Amino acid sequence: MMAYQCHLKPDDLQTHIKNIFGTDYVVDNIFNMQGGAQKAVYKVNCTNQFSFVLYVWDQAINYFQQEREEEQQRSEPYCGSQLFAQNYNFLHQLNVRIPTVYYLNQDKLQYPFDFAFVEYVDGQPSDAYFQANHDVQHKIFTKANDMLAAIHSNQSSTYGKLDELGKNNEPCHLSIMKNAHKQLSFAAQYVNDISEQQAQLLDTIHELESRMKPRQTYHFIHGELGPNHIVIDKQLEPCFIDIDGAMFSDLEYEHSFMAFRFDEQYRYFKNDSLDRNRMLFYKLHHHISYTAGGLKLLQRNFPDRQLAESIVSYNSKCVLEFLAGTEHMTF
Repeated sequence: MMAYQCHLKPDDLQTHIKNIFGTDYVVDNIFNMQGGAQKAVYKVNCTNQFSFVLYVWDQAINYFQQEREEEQQRSEPYCGSQLFAQNYNFLHQLNVRIPTVYYLNQDKLQYPFDFAFVEYVDGQPSDAYFQANHDVQHKIFTKANDMLAAIHSNQSSTYGKLDELGKNNEPCHLSIMKNAHKQLSFAAQYVNDISEQQAQLLDTIHELESRMKPRQTYHFIHGELGPNHIVIDKQLEPCFIDIDGAMFSDLEYEHSFMAFRFDEQYRYFKNDSLDRNRMLFYKLHHHISYTAGGLKLLQRNFPDRQLAESIVSYNSKCVLEFLAGTEHMTF
């Protein structure tokens, strides 16, 4: 048997495949799907033209391993696939299209990591259709918005990931405020313009926070719903992927991220009932956080250096735009 390059030994991989799918399924080749920063993702092609995706939650190759270790020190153990599994079950019950999980291994008997066999959705990320004709765009993004509305319709009086509901006593946005401080301090060490304006940026985020009215209701959100996390299949049907970060939070956390990631196509998702001050608060946090995150990827030898550099460049620019005032910012 050929020595395919993935986390599982070839014999083990083939044994699992035959046990799950049948003896007619034999590995042909494996493709490393680059781009993930917190888990390894492989496309496994079989000789009978069937393909699936192998997820591996290996903390050793997690580009944010340091942050996960800090969470462990705060008595929040690294949970591998636990959140993925919980979110999958939750979203599956909503009839929201997400890739089917064929098999999930969490026993850590053969390997020190969790892994899963997941449906391969043959399609393209939704931004491949940003220049499509109006009818195609309308079909794709209206259906995606209907799916998102089904997710957002789930409410809770507390916030957080499914395994931590009820553990958070302070308002949702205050934990985001703490992270904004931490990530801004990190980014200021490496981006001169942010370093020079750090105090003013702190004043800005505190000013936005002071305008926000108290809230006791939160909604379930994807957490990082960019165009790359909506795959459009051959029938122009959308499918949401990378659901590990789904949680209960402010809707503005989701929408402020989507607004700049989807650009003009955000009009299909726009919600006029959202709090503008929360939108601005979370928008600034996202840009600060992604500036710091991109810098960390560069320092930790993330393979797609060009992507990491573009993340830093774009988001640091957006951070500094807040210094010109927020009056004319639109969503």
